[in-house]
Amino acid sequence: MTAMQLGAIIATARPAHWAKNSFVLAPLMFAHSLDDPEAIWKALVAAVLFSAVASGVYFMNDACDARRDREHPAKRSRPVAMGTIGRVPAGAGGIAVMIAATALAWLLSLELAVVLAFYAGLNIAYSFYLKRFALVDIMVISSGFVLRAVAGALAIEVTISVWLLVCTFFVALLMAAGKRRVELATVGADSTATRPSLDQARVGFFDAVMAGAAGATMVFYTLYTVAPGTAEKFGGRGLILTMPFVVYGVWRYVQMIHSDEAVENPATALLRNRGVQAAVLGWGVVVLAIIYGFSGDLGGFVE
Repeated sequence: MTAMQLGAIIATARPAHWAKNSFVLAPLMFAHSLDDPEAIWKALVAAVLFSAVASGVYFMNDACDARRDREHPAKRSRPVAMGTIGRVPAGAGGIAVMIAATALAWLLSLELAVVLAFYAGLNIAYSFYLKRFALVDIMVISSGFVLRAVAGALAIEVTISVWLLVCTFFVALLMAAGKRRVELATVGADSTATRPSLDQARVGFFDAVMAGAAGATMVFYTLYTVAPGTAEKFGGRGLILTMPFVVYGVWRYVQMIHSDEAVENPATALLRNRGVQAAVLGWGVVVLAIIYGFSGDLGGFVE
């Protein structure tokens, strides 16, 4: 294997996108398990296996979309679209990786393997058919993030709050709708040639979905922070103190989508923003302080 071929394989695997699989680690934090070596190991293995399945999906998706990708100003440089990797080897290799990762997950947890298999099956259906429909497109993407959180919970054998799962779905829906809006606005008339689902939607549709998802994210996150189960787990309702960070992140993303800062991948641009980085850091510090520093009881300030 030459260096060029290896580089093409790595590029198609999209290692930069593995950051999405940090959602697998979320239950580790909220289950008070950051001081449990066994739970940490299981969560990390689950994240690695999920990343492998996701990369397998990218290979298969690029094989299916090679013709359309050649018409896209950015995607035309992908190895499969350029012909550096053949469509058949890419598709077959992607399926092989998905099967292998799911089989390895079985050694850790049967339930985890089922979630990975479902994620792989959902994305196969997405690549061949579901991506044609604008609303289904972004809903499948959002469901993938929920499955990541579920996989993390199953890996360490904890129960995850339904409020947190719903919040995860809506924040992912917000991000997906924003990305599609930017793509539609940027590519314009050529968007339907590169992504047929965009033929069924207009910018106003994605604006409406973003508005609804933004509101739902903040509402359900608030409900999670004050839910009886959360208060019992953290010894109080101090987690509500993290709300300002979430509100800032949500509305900063919406602001970026409607400004000149929007790029093809606004989620990546968002994470590179200094203000958002500070908000994420602040959120993490407050959460860790509440979970591990003090009980979360605000002395009657939050009843």
